[in-house]
Amino acid sequence: MRPELTTRFTILAVVFSSQEATAEGVTGFRSTTQFRHFFPQYSRVLQKILHENCTVQYQTYLYNTPENSTIDWFGGGGKYSTLTQPVAGGLLEAIPQFIMSNMQSSQVLLGLAPTIMALWGPSSEESATLVVVGRRPLLSLLLALGSPSAYFGRACEFKNPLEILRKKEWETWAYPSTPTSKALVLGLEYLAVLGAVLNLAMMNWHLVSRSVCAFSSEFMYMPVMWSVSMMIVNLIGVWWHSLRVQRKRVRRTGTWVDRIATMLQYEFRLSVDNPGPIHAEQLKEGKLSVFLGWFLSAGSVLHIVFGTLLLSSLLFIRVQDALAILGRMMASVLTCRAITMYELSGLRERFEDSSDKGTELVRVGSRESDRSVVQIGMKKRAKTMPLMSASLVSPRSVDRSLV
Repeated sequence: MRPELTTRFTILAVVFSSQEATAEGVTGFRSTTQFRHFFPQYSRVLQKILHENCTVQYQTYLYNTPENSTIDWFGGGGKYSTLTQPVAGGLLEAIPQFIMSNMQSSQVLLGLAPTIMALWGPSSEESATLVVVGRRPLLSLLLALGSPSAYFGRACEFKNPLEILRKKEWETWAYPSTPTSKALVLGLEYLAVLGAVLNLAMMNWHLVSRSVCAFSSEFMYMPVMWSVSMMIVNLIGVWWHSLRVQRKRVRRTGTWVDRIATMLQYEFRLSVDNPGPIHAEQLKEGKLSVFLGWFLSAGSVLHIVFGTLLLSSLLFIRVQDALAILGRMMASVLTCRAITMYELSGLRERFEDSSDKGTELVRVGSRESDRSVVQIGMKKRAKTMPLMSASLVSPRSVDRSLV
């Protein structure tokens, strides 16, 4: 074969492969799936404007590359919006003002979503308790993926980590009693949390493919990054919680296979079905624990701020579509919250608080009186306290007062 024919065939092969990649929605390493679909409420209007008013910009977006394009700085373009800014700008210029005001209202609604989910979803302390005390790391990971915003609390407000394990008077949960019902409830739990994760993943894909982020329009996977980054916050929370509370356990024996089998038994078992009582103790706060508490507080706030900035910058979403998005988010968050509270209530049922022995009866002379017991966690303080007056514990003084 002659060299000229070889060169021609090579050029044709390169052109053909590039056209195939473009048809599939990928140009080189750049995705071109944006502007192909919109949310259903304004889809027909936006598609009409796109193919009548923004034909040149859209063709440039499909077949050009950022290196060969000029940034429209005066139009609001930037390094990460070289090709998408002309298309989005052309759409926004042609959209009627009434529709524009509707989309701005949806941005306000979506901007409130991270804060609402943080108030309704599981807190970092609750998720960490399932890992450190409940030994359910897989369930806690799935709950973090299904609830992309966590509530931490006020900065530098470190509460007693054992308080979350103490049973509340108002709690009235129904627990399964037979092995079949336990397996059924456990299976329903994992199916529900997997459904919450899948629902959130599908919603993120709709946000990626049907809308455009105003401040970084070409980096289209911002919603996915916001959801997945919640796992980092939860991992820091688990680390911080492990430095503050520890579950008392039997010394590990056997091979690593036996240890993995034990971990799986705890993972795929309801918290209320733990063998024997659960004992946990509070550890002394150290410098690393205080630093991680501050860091976790700041990270939770920054995660909410990032989510607010991201969701309030999404374009081409109507109020009705925003309400549907918020409803799907809340469905996943409330599902994860319900599962978390159910498992924590099971831990409270099995938890035995060794820091409070209650009261005991002490015989003084011929009568009985109640004497409170000093808490175990206050032993050091009890040693430094002055001894009680002999008149308060002496049987003679008691008998004299009774006469």
